[in-house]
Amino acid sequence: MKISKLFATISAVAVAATGLSALNVSAAEQIGQAYFIGQLGGDQSWNVEDFASPVAIDGDAQYEVEWTLTAGGTDTVQFLAVCIAPTGTADNFTTDSFPNLSATIDEVWVDGSKISYTASADAIETAYYEGGTGVTRLYLHDEWAGTGIADLPGNTAIGTSIKVVFTISGTGAEGTSNIASEETVVTTTTAAANDDTVTTTTAAAAEDDNTATTTTAAGNGESSADSVATTTAAAGNAATGVEGVASVVALLTIAGVAVVATKKH
Repeated sequence: MKISKLFATISAVAVAATGLSALNVSAAEQIGQAYFIGQLGGDQSWNVEDFASPVAIDGDAQYEVEWTLTAGGTDTVQFLAVCIAPTGTADNFTTDSFPNLSATIDEVWVDGSKISYTASADAIETAYYEGGTGVTRLYLHDEWAGTGIADLPGNTAIGTSIKVVFTISGTGAEGTSNIASEETVVTTTTAAANDDTVTTTTAAAAEDDNTATTTTAAGNGESSADSVATTTAAAGNAATGVEGVASVVALLTIAGVAVVATKKH
C-alpha cells in the first residue's frame, strides 16, 4: 500500500470519528440536582450544601446518586430519601413546573451490593414544598414526614455507602445519564492482497463505552513489509447508542466496506 493512501485512509476515518464526538456533546441545561436527605448514624444530609456529590439533572434519563458514609455507618434507618431540587432557571422541580414529571426508583445498592427492592406506589412525591421551594422526593424509609414508607427496612445495616438508581421522565428535555450502562462495538474488515493494516479505534466517554473499530487490510504489492497505523479519538454518550457511530459507518459503507455492529450489555 502506498504511504499516501495509508495516511489518506487514517485521515478520513479520523475525521468521521471527530464528527462523531461533536454529535455527542449535550447542550441540555441543568434543571435540578439530586442528593440524599436523612440521617445514617453520625452522617446527616438535609440540603444540597450538606451533600458531597450531588448529581446534575438535565432532563429525562436514568441517574444514580450515592452517599458515602464517613462516620461509621448505622443499623437503624428512620428517615432516608432522595431529594431533587431545582437549579438553573427552574423555579421548582415539581409537577407545577413540569406537568408530566414522573420518577421511579429502579435499584438500591447498600455497601456496594444490589439489594432486593420494590418501591411502594406512593414512595414518589413530585410536589413537596418546604420553605417556598418545590422539590421531588423519592422516599426509601420515612418515620418523620408522615408517608410511613418502609421499603428499605428500618433495621438495614449500612456500613459505608448507599446508592439509588432512578429514572426521571416528563421534563420535556432529553437528559444525560451518569450511568455506564452499555457498550457498542462496530467492526469493519476488508480483505486484501497483503498484510498492510490500518486500524482506527474510537474510545468512548465513561458514560457508555461506545467503541468503533475499523480494520482495513489492503495492499498492491508495492511493499513487502507489514505496515500498521493506529489513531484514537474520543466520542459517545449514553444517549447515542449505535446511532453514535453513524458517521463512521456511512463513510466506510460508501467505500464498499462490510460493517458488523454488535451491542454488549
